[in-house]
Amino acid sequence: MEYRYHVVECENIKNSGYKEYENCDFNLNFPGRSLVCGSIRLEGQVEIKANADVNDGTKSVCFDHMVGANALISSCVTTVQNMGVIENATELPRFNKMITVGTNSRDDMNEARHVCEMRSCDDKVSEKVCMPRIPSDIGGAVRLDPAHGGSGQGDLAENASLAVDPDFSIKPLIALNSVAGANSLLGYSKSGEIKLSFNLARNLEVLYGKDAASNASYVVKNLEVCYTTVPEAAAAPLNLRSTMCLKTSINSRLSNHSARVPVVADSMSISFIKADREVSAHFQNTALEIVPNINSIKYMINDSTSSYISYELKNRLEILDYGIKSLSMGSHHAIRGDLLAANKSFIAGLAFDTPLDLTKQKVNWQIDSEASSSETYLAYQYFHSLLQL
Repeated sequence: MEYRYHVVECENIKNSGYKEYENCDFNLNFPGRSLVCGSIRLEGQVEIKANADVNDGTKSVCFDHMVGANALISSCVTTVQNMGVIENATELPRFNKMITVGTNSRDDMNEARHVCEMRSCDDKVSEKVCMPRIPSDIGGAVRLDPAHGGSGQGDLAENASLAVDPDFSIKPLIALNSVAGANSLLGYSKSGEIKLSFNLARNLEVLYGKDAASNASYVVKNLEVCYTTVPEAAAAPLNLRSTMCLKTSINSRLSNHSARVPVVADSMSISFIKADREVSAHFQNTALEIVPNINSIKYMINDSTSSYISYELKNRLEILDYGIKSLSMGSHHAIRGDLLAANKSFIAGLAFDTPLDLTKQKVNWQIDSEASSSETYLAYQYFHSLLQL
């Protein structure tokens, strides 16, 4: 089978680069061919500033080391010419973190598939990953290595004109990269042109560290989308996994929540963060925290036969176990509780017995904890569904 590799530039090319809140649109055209779903990557370079100045390696500022450059993309809207909008994926960095910490150890971050996404084994390494660098073919290794007579990080500032910004190649967690079935091909005759619209995250959703100032920032440059196609053949059903996120707050001991979303969902997953740590220069915006002293979580739904069902989980391990099952539902992700614990992370959630049409009914849940108006937590609810194209 003839594979073809495609590279597409951003529709609105900006030589100065792209900053927080900006949209970066890409049009995928492949007449007579089929897109290999799971092959889409976003590539570019990123310049990081701890304050008003470019990071020269003397400041402690970095990505969440298990998210890397995935932190740059807040959301993605996927529009298929012959079908309309098929997905509006939001809060992608946090979802990426939930999947990553449940399927990888810190040492796994040293694998090539993670290194190319600017992930690393800890925040100290992430600080180095976020630095500009002098290419080795012009003596960068010698210039920067004190063991060879260089002055270390300071030498980067002395040779700033030679430095290049770190580059990345990430695989966004969007439906077209999340195949659920044997077929992974989407023919052009079925789809037509595909538009991907990425929205860049706020500066302090991306960066943090002890030296990060309120004006810490980044600029993304030379953005491209890469993907693979094969010659188009007879159309076969294509199943994709999709996720939609809603955010709510927990500000009392007994906190009730309900959600209605335009999807047929088979599970929901929840992660938490203390409200005053969200979008903070000194805390990970993607931290998966635990609400203090959780006593129970109770889920209340009507199933496909309109029977009222209640699930009450009365201890932390049970809550975590159900959360793991909710993320693993219908996907290839092998979420492991020991990895979540090792990565100091916590998730909750519920896998439904049968898919639920949440356009017609609500999911209700209640959490009993020691959250309060002075200790408010935010809950990110991810609803997982199956798309059939």
